Amino acid sequence: MLTKQELLELRAEKEKAMKNIVETRGDNMDAEALATIKSFKEEIKDIDLKVEAIDELRSVAIKSAKPAEKKAEDSQKELRGLFESFLRKQISTQEYEKRAGTITANGDLVPEDFLKQLHETINEYGTIYPKVRKIITGENGELSIPTINDTANQGAWLGELDSIAKADFSTGTIKLNAYKLASGIEVSTELLEDSFFDISSYIAKALGERIARTVENSLIFGDGTSKPEGICMNANTVNATTAAAGAVTSDDLIKMIHSIPPTQRQGAEFLVSDDVMATLLMEKDANGRPIMQPEAQSTVADGILYRLAGYPVTANYELQDITAGNKVAIFGKLQNYAVRTLRNISVKRDDYTGMQTDSVSFYATMRLDGKVVSANTCFVDLEVTA
Repeated sequence: MLTKQELLELRAEKEKAMKNIVETRGDNMDAEALATIKSFKEEIKDIDLKVEAIDELRSVAIKSAKPAEKKAEDSQKELRGLFESFLRKQISTQEYEKRAGTITANGDLVPEDFLKQLHETINEYGTIYPKVRKIITGENGELSIPTINDTANQGAWLGELDSIAKADFSTGTIKLNAYKLASGIEVSTELLEDSFFDISSYIAKALGERIARTVENSLIFGDGTSKPEGICMNANTVNATTAAAGAVTSDDLIKMIHSIPPTQRQGAEFLVSDDVMATLLMEKDANGRPIMQPEAQSTVADGILYRLAGYPVTANYELQDITAGNKVAIFGKLQNYAVRTLRNISVKRDDYTGMQTDSVSFYATMRLDGKVVSANTCFVDLEVTA
């Protein structure tokens, strides 16, 4: 069964062939040429009927999908209302979980727009988390990711009837767990009772920023104990040092590029501390021109884009300032790092801890893990020499 695009391409070929016969023969048409043209016309007509049928089927499918979309939208609207009532204590936790679980068919108990706002805050703050490979699972337990490293092997030139040598490639497994990350926030009863105050957005943004800072730091410096293993802590990450003590130059970053194999540089980028970014922007060549120039399409509204030696340079606020012993830059392709998350965020309410101050606490938890998932050397970090 051909697709609509394939049918249109076939129609164009038939039409081109028919026109070619007409242009070549002109007035000298014989019976065979006329029969061929007639055949092309019938085939084109048949193709047009098939395309029309595909369009009609798509139209029916779209119309039938609209009620389902409307039902899902109504379900989310009802869930948002329940969530707001739960936050303001207009319904109990037990009632909320019971009714919300029914609405979402035992799925997520937090509305999609709340999760979206939370993740937007995480993506807005972080420069690593938005770009890494994400794996979402619904089950507990370790997640095993197989790895293959065949860089030590190569082929061999052989003579006639020579035997072909065999060499096994190196395999391994990277395991991702689901460690718990949590944060709590205290809200006064007055705010909860103020119907004009968007309590859900306030909680989403506050918790999102806290979680973002924690996740971003762990993706760089995490030791892998009850938290992700950061890029700088991975055994295969190359540890480069600056040429001069207590200083960073563009040459230090360019040397980082050549610390990993050429095959790992495609799609790679620099992440640097804000201190390093300021230093690079002030660095000039022999003619007094800045080493890093903003790209032509950059705007202040969308963020200024810089490149060094052709690779993007982005400021990361968890990397450290230019002090001896500090890690100030990372270079590599962020898709070589994976973050596994188990379920979406869970929000719980505590009405009792803050009774003396007439406040209510909300606690958010999520479970995740992260590791470099490439068996090859794919990242390099830069440490300031003492």
